[in-house]
Amino acid sequence: MSTITKVFALFVSLLSIFLCGVVVTFMGKAENYKQRYEEQKILADAAQVVAYAAEDRLSKTVTNYGKAAELNSERLRDIRDNYNIISAELAQAQQEKIMESGKADTAIKLVSSMRDTIASMQSAQEDLWSSFDENRANMLRAQTQVTELTRQLNNELAKSSQLEDTNRRRAEQISGLEEQISKLNQQLDRYNLAQKDFDSDVAVVKTAPSMAGVPIIGEVMELDNENRVAISVGSASGVRENMRFWVVRGDKFLGNLDIIYVEADGAVGRLSNSQGVIVEGDMVTTDFN
Repeated sequence: MSTITKVFALFVSLLSIFLCGVVVTFMGKAENYKQRYEEQKILADAAQVVAYAAEDRLSKTVTNYGKAAELNSERLRDIRDNYNIISAELAQAQQEKIMESGKADTAIKLVSSMRDTIASMQSAQEDLWSSFDENRANMLRAQTQVTELTRQLNNELAKSSQLEDTNRRRAEQISGLEEQISKLNQQLDRYNLAQKDFDSDVAVVKTAPSMAGVPIIGEVMELDNENRVAISVGSASGVRENMRFWVVRGDKFLGNLDIIYVEADGAVGRLSNSQGVIVEGDMVTTDFN
């Protein structure tokens, strides 16, 4: 096996190990579906580029092997022609016998040497074809790995699409709740106008959201080092002292907030049952299922 063939076989082996390492790394470090989809796409593209480069090198090697085989065939034809000529000369020399015995011996040795050369060249040609078959098998294995990576990428893409559909449905649900809250606040304004002669504290307690059983939803506006948290909703939205809120971020529960001070458009509560770090913008709600 020639040096070029060995180097090429080593390259293909390293490529296979590299692709296996990429797959293991991909499976071990995936954190979420979208990120895994992007990483898998990058890896599949890189593997495809490597496979194309290997295929291009293999094509060049096959071309070189074909040229070498054609050159060997030409040499073999030349050698056979020379062999025929020498054989004829040998026959003539054997007929002449006298003064030509030395020439005949030389021709016999040359014929023997040419036979050995032909056998050696035929053996080299068989090695070339054997190397070609091995490289083609390696290329097929690389293409199989690329196909597997592509299949995994399609699976991750499908999972990512499902997550996007779920997020869209949740956004639609939140939008619907916000519309309901807006309508209830409008009803509350009309109710307060109709009941303006009543006691203001009673009107605050009996706000439309609390009477209708609709959860009150706001967000964290500010927090201090004493576990006190200011929120964006107040008595106008139905908030009252000692009311308990849940502080959440998406589906994650971060703690409870017990209201200690209420204004018309805001309130302050004290944090309890802390389950994580709360930051401005986190959501507060009276109903968390």
